[in-house]
Amino acid sequence: MVATGATSCRDASHRREIRDALQRAETLMETDPHAARAALDSLNPNSSSPIPNSSFLIPNFPRKGDKALYALLRTQADYKNHTRLTTDTLIRIATDYYGTKRKSQRAALAQYYLGCTNSNMGRDMDAIDALLLATTLFPDTTDRYYANSLFKMGKLYLQHHMDDKAYSMFNRYRATDVCNSDSVNIGFADYYMGKTSSYMGDALLADSLFQCVIKNESFPKSFRDYTFFELAKLNYYHRHDAETALNALNKYFHSFKDEEDNGAAFLLLADIQSSQNDSKNAYENYCKALENSIDIYTRCGAYKGLANLSSSDALIADSTRFYIDRYSILLDSIYAFSKRQEIVHIENNHFLEQKESEQRRKLSRYYWTASIILVISIFFSVVMLLLNDRRHKVKELKYEQQLKAIEKQYIQDNLKEEPEEQRDPMDKPNIPPVTSDSQPDIPFFTFQQNRLALYRAQYEAGKWNHYFILHGDDIHDEQFMPIGEAEAFLQYTSELFVNLTASLLRENPQINKDDVNFCCLTMLGFTTKQIAYCCRKPVKYCYNRRTRLSERLTPEWYQFIFGKLPKQA
Repeated sequence: MVATGATSCRDASHRREIRDALQRAETLMETDPHAARAALDSLNPNSSSPIPNSSFLIPNFPRKGDKALYALLRTQADYKNHTRLTTDTLIRIATDYYGTKRKSQRAALAQYYLGCTNSNMGRDMDAIDALLLATTLFPDTTDRYYANSLFKMGKLYLQHHMDDKAYSMFNRYRATDVCNSDSVNIGFADYYMGKTSSYMGDALLADSLFQCVIKNESFPKSFRDYTFFELAKLNYYHRHDAETALNALNKYFHSFKDEEDNGAAFLLLADIQSSQNDSKNAYENYCKALENSIDIYTRCGAYKGLANLSSSDALIADSTRFYIDRYSILLDSIYAFSKRQEIVHIENNHFLEQKESEQRRKLSRYYWTASIILVISIFFSVVMLLLNDRRHKVKELKYEQQLKAIEKQYIQDNLKEEPEEQRDPMDKPNIPPVTSDSQPDIPFFTFQQNRLALYRAQYEAGKWNHYFILHGDDIHDEQFMPIGEAEAFLQYTSELFVNLTASLLRENPQINKDDVNFCCLTMLGFTTKQIAYCCRKPVKYCYNRRTRLSERLTPEWYQFIFGKLPKQA
């Protein structure tokens, strides 16, 4: 037990150290990426495992969540510290763990840095796919990484000559709060929107955007100076204004005097000189463009210019075929490099996946809503049933209490009339004969009258009283009650009068079930037509039954039920 406890404490301490280091690195990531990477490096390197296809070692973590977070933060730290990402194995640990089913900051960041990794590795199609997915996973579109995803996609689209898509992404980036709150970000958005507008042929919009960049003093000077090169291209290739283009290009060369990596500017200068029939200088600048650039588009343009120049200059005419062949080869490479169709395919697949995901979310919300409504409905239905049942039980309890009070009063009245030594509790009350039309005022019939008053009150509070009011016309026309409803109502009356009919049958054994029903309906106050409607008998039959009951009932019961003595009495 001691050994187990010590091991558990050591493991818990190690896990706590890992969580603290990861939390510290995540906190420092935005303000000090170097310190964040140092915090990640502080994790124990002795218990590490190599990443496939890489010399990098990743610490062994007891929890998959810690390992995924480490993979995300390590990729993020390397990217922020300008370390070129050469493998996506590490970041895929994070993307596999966080998934793409639910929106979360870490899932979105994992996809974002997967896009950055693919971009560093030259896999533009995979980069666009990951960045598109990242934009759908950010829980908040005001997040700066969401804006960065739009900006990086715009640059990738621009690189593959999808100018309309690129402009849309830069425009969306320009509209984000992250961009509008920073003049430097505004400068980048204006610069790339102007560059894209220039490629799309909208010279007026491009010129206005480039002027905004030049006037943006918060924007880095190197980019503002580079904007003069874009203005030179705009004025020469779109406006065919060589003079204005040459002035802008001279401003650019004033800031960038080094020839290295400046091949595109020499190409533009050579094109301007070629248009001005300055073949010698044009030839030199075309050669400088080839010497100082590895960009395939610049080299292709330079060979095209040399081919055109050689056709009019006898000095380099012998090289015409060489220039044309090199131009053709590079042009084919450009066509092969263009991934427009693949990008469109990726976008379409992404759109379909997003639409299917949205439909699944809608269907899930619908099912959850329906389930919640169903549960609430069932809950309220059960509550209503319980309340209704309680109400009925309260009424029944009150009704039973009233009956017991009547029975108790009846017993007390009987005890007053008979001496204690002559009374047998099992005997029927001694009822004197009736000699007048008035009902005898004796304890037994007083008891039954009180019972009957309760029965009538319960009937009047129930649904059947309302039923007969609605069917008054059918009763008046001497129609019959539907069979099912008639059986249900007679069953109701038999249950309502169960105690009273027991006394009635005990003292009048010659009557049958139909006679009992007739008596119960009469005691409820039904007319002959109502009784005929309920019993589904003709009115004449009901009159005859009343006559027969005068022979079968005792005079006391007949007077109690019908309110008068029978005629033969």
